Amino acid sequence: MLDAELVERGGSVYIRKRCTRHGEFDLLLARDAGFYHRCVAGTTRTDHDFTDCDITRCLDCRRHVGHVKTIMVDVTERCNLNCTACFTNTHTRKKRDPAIGEICARLENWPEPLPTILLCGGEPTVRKDLPDLIRAVTGMGFVVKMASNGIKLTDRAFVDTLHDAGLGWVLLQFDGFSDTIYKKTRGRDLVAIKEKALAVLTESGIKICLACMVVRGLNDGELGRMIDLMMASDNIMHLGCTVLSCVGRDDFGEEFDTTAPDVLRAIESGTGGRVTMKDFMHTRAIGNRLFKLTGHQDFKQKSCFHMMLLHNRPGGPFPVNRYFTPSGALLNPRGFAELALLVGALRHWDAITLTGSIKLVTVEDFRQHDTIDLVDANRCNKVYMAERGFIPPCIYNTKYRPFCWLPEGEPAKPD
Repeated sequence: MLDAELVERGGSVYIRKRCTRHGEFDLLLARDAGFYHRCVAGTTRTDHDFTDCDITRCLDCRRHVGHVKTIMVDVTERCNLNCTACFTNTHTRKKRDPAIGEICARLENWPEPLPTILLCGGEPTVRKDLPDLIRAVTGMGFVVKMASNGIKLTDRAFVDTLHDAGLGWVLLQFDGFSDTIYKKTRGRDLVAIKEKALAVLTESGIKICLACMVVRGLNDGELGRMIDLMMASDNIMHLGCTVLSCVGRDDFGEEFDTTAPDVLRAIESGTGGRVTMKDFMHTRAIGNRLFKLTGHQDFKQKSCFHMMLLHNRPGGPFPVNRYFTPSGALLNPRGFAELALLVGALRHWDAITLTGSIKLVTVEDFRQHDTIDLVDANRCNKVYMAERGFIPPCIYNTKYRPFCWLPEGEPAKPD
C-alpha cells in the first residue's frame, strides 16, 4: 500500500499517492466534491487497524464473516450475452464451474443468522445442474437468489423447476423499456424477453429485483418509469441501480461516464421530485444514528452505497425516511402506524413472504482498483466466495476474480 491523501481540485476529489518508483500522482475519487463530503459526513466511522488487512492478503481474511448478509457465488463464467459493459468481463478467460459439493462444503458450519446466497456469474441459467444446485443450497437452510439476464426465464416450465427447487428471488438485468437501449448495453433486442421474463417470474411467485446498469444520457431517463413499474407490482420488490463502471469490460466512451450523483439526480427528475437526493442522504443519516444507538451491523453506512425505502401508498411512493421527521409522522399517522407494524418484517428483507407494502431502491458504485477504500471494504455486508476465503466485492472484482475458479493445475493466486 502507498501513502496517500485526499485533495480537492476544480470541484472534484482526488487521491494523491506517493510512490518511490513513480513519484507523486493523483487519481480521481469523486467528480462531485460536495456530494462526496455529504456522503462522508453520513458514513459510519469505524476504528480498524488495517496493518493486517490489505488487498494482497484478503483471501485469508475472516473478519467479514460476522456481519455478512449476502454471499455471492460465481457459479459459471459462461454467458449467452456479450454485453458492452460487463464487470465480470466474460468470454475473456477459461474458468471452471465450481461443483455443487464444492460450493456446499464452503457453506457448511456457517454461523447463524444465515446469509442469503446470490448465484451469479456469467449467466447462472447456462448450468444444466442449476436446479440441483439451488435444491442443495436451500436444503442447508439458505435463501437463494439468482442474478440473470432473463433469456432462459421466458420458459415457464424451466422457471417452475427453479421455483420448486427453492429459488426465492431473481435479480433481473433490466436496463430500460427500449430496444435502442439494449442494443447499446447488451448488443441485441431484449425488450420482449424482459417483458416475458417478468410475466413468467410473477406467475411463478418469485420475487424480483430490477437490476439496472445506469448509463448517463442513455437510460437514466428510464428510472422514474422503473419505480412506477415496481410500485405497481406485487412481486417486484427492489430497484437496484449500479453505476456504469470501468471495472472489467467497458466499451462505452467517456461521454457516458456516470457517477452515483448522476443516478440520484435522475431518480429525482424521473419521479417528478417524489423521491429526491435529499431522501437518500436523510436515509443515510438515519442509518448512521441507528448504528450509534444499537451497534447493529445492518445499519452501518458505506460511502459507495445509497439506499432508501418507499412506502407503497395510494397517492404514490412515499419515502419512508420522511416518517422520521416530526412533521412527517404528524401529517401521515396512518402510514407511520403501518410502517411500525412492518418493522419486524423489514429486518428480514430477503423473506420470500414479504409483501409489497415497502419497496427498496439502491444505488451502488463500483470501486476501481486504485481507489478502493479499505474501511468501506471491511464494512461491506456482502462477500464473494472463493476457494480459500470470502472476499469483499470491490476487492474481488478488481483483483481476485481472474484467479478464482480456474481449471485444475492453474495457479489460484494473483501475481
